Order: sequence, then structure tokens, then C-alpha cells
Amino acid sequence: MNKEYLDFIYAISLVIGIFGGLFYGIQILYKNFKTAQKKRRQQLIGAWTNEGSIGNNETHYLTISLDLDLEDGEVVGLVEYVRSLKDDEEFKNISLNGNFFWRTSKLRMSIVKQGEVFDCGYLKIRRQNHKRMEIVSKSVVERHFPRRTTLWKG
Repeated sequence: MNKEYLDFIYAISLVIGIFGGLFYGIQILYKNFKTAQKKRRQQLIGAWTNEGSIGNNETHYLTISLDLDLEDGEVVGLVEYVRSLKDDEEFKNISLNGNFFWRTSKLRMSIVKQGEVFDCGYLKIRRQNHKRMEIVSKSVVERHFPRRTTLWKG
């Protein structure tokens, strides 16, 4: 009876030890993930541009300013200006809103005119590294915005 009781206690303590170790390991991995995620989000904050690009066949020059909430990844930004190189059209102050995940974000573009919000389409942002990101425009008139371009910190 005594040996069975000790074997039972040994089995319970072994199970508790295994689950405790797994929980602690998962907790450490989660903290490391959150720290890396905050670092990636921090690197996206600021101004991004493709102006002065050499060797690319740019159709538009643009400058984007991004601000991110480091905790939940909410993006608030502004397309400061977009200038077409073909017909010399220029647009300013287009609002960007969305959420940033690990490497990508889908941002809604909108303009406020005379108190009304007009949707301009979507931008898909993909972070390439801490110095560059790629944008792909969706649902946007191509003559007003580049279809695909690479931006760098301005």
C-alpha cells in the first residue's frame, strides 16, 4: 500500500513538472514573440518615400507617414502626397487606417471633403526589412496611384 501511494505521488509530481515546464517554455516564447513584434512595429513608424528612385520605372512619386500602436498594431497614417510622372497630377492628404500584423497590412485609403468621407481604395503594405517596404494598391485608379512600388525610410 505504501509503495502504491508513493508511485501515485511520483506520477502526479511528474505530470505537474512536465506541464509546468511546458507552460513556462510557452510563456518565454510568447514574451520573445511580443518583443520582436513591437520592434518590427517600431521600425515602421515614420516617413516612407520612393522619390529619387534610380533604376526603377516609377509612375508616381509618393510620401507616406505611418504611426502604429505598438500593442495592438493599429495603423494610422497619411499619404502626404502622390505625384504622377505621366500627367503631372498631384494628390495630398489621403488618410490611411488599418491593422499591421507580422509582416503585412491592408490599409483603407480615404479622403474627407466637405465633411464627407470618400473611400479611395486599399493599400497592401508588406515589410521587406527595416529599411524598405513594398506597397501594392488595390481598388485604386492606376493613373492616380502606383500599382506597385518599393518605399524606403525618408
